[in-house]
Amino acid sequence: MVCDALRHLASYAAAKVRRGAPAKNRIDTVLDDLAEIFARHAGFTGHRTALPHAQRSRFIQFVREILEPYLPLTELESEAISKRWKRFKDKHGVDRNSDD
Repeated sequence: MVCDALRHLASYAAAKVRRGAPAKNRIDTVLDDLAEIFARHAGFTGHRTALPHAQRSRFIQFVREILEPYLPLTELESEAISKRWKRFKDKHGVDRNSDD
């Protein structure tokens, strides 16, 4: 049941990405949405930008699986997703000294 809900929410977020060469800001938006979904269902209590960007992390693998039907292979490599998530976190991450 939880898996069905997760698939439904993930497909909603993934639907924002079109086939072909997607705009980078759209990928960032979907990554942010997927991070929120993943954090909520994984019971992650920190801010979603604190999710790991390691290539073998469950979050990066989750993103890769969800976006597979929508992105070209070069964008789906764990390394590419990891780097994009790291750049997003660096740009939009929560200040380590804040209470957020």
